[in-house]
Amino acid sequence: MACPTEAVLFSTMAAAPKTAKKAAPKDVKATKVVKVTTRKSYTRPQFRRPHTYRRPAIAKPSNRVTVESKDITAFSVIRYPLTTDKAMKKIEENNTLTFIVDACANKT
Repeated sequence: MACPTEAVLFSTMAAAPKTAKKAAPKDVKATKVVKVTTRKSYTRPQFRRPHTYRRPAIAKPSNRVTVESKDITAFSVIRYPLTTDKAMKKIEENNTLTFIVDACANKT
């Protein structure tokens, strides 16, 4: 802490007009304040190294994001033709084509 005489000196200098501030003696110096840091005292016989690294936060995807519904067009209904032995037999005997279609497709 600063001594009381310095506090009075600084308060009078702040209240004085600017012209009187220039006429103040230059030999008066303010004391430098030294900050005293306190250190943790270790009470255990075994030293445990403190965690010093803090990993930065990872941006998580928002929960409010919604997936846009997939529109079913005439071209997206049929996926691919079925090529198993049973399907090939139907093609040869009955002229019937079998396709794997979209799960959301109906008969219309």
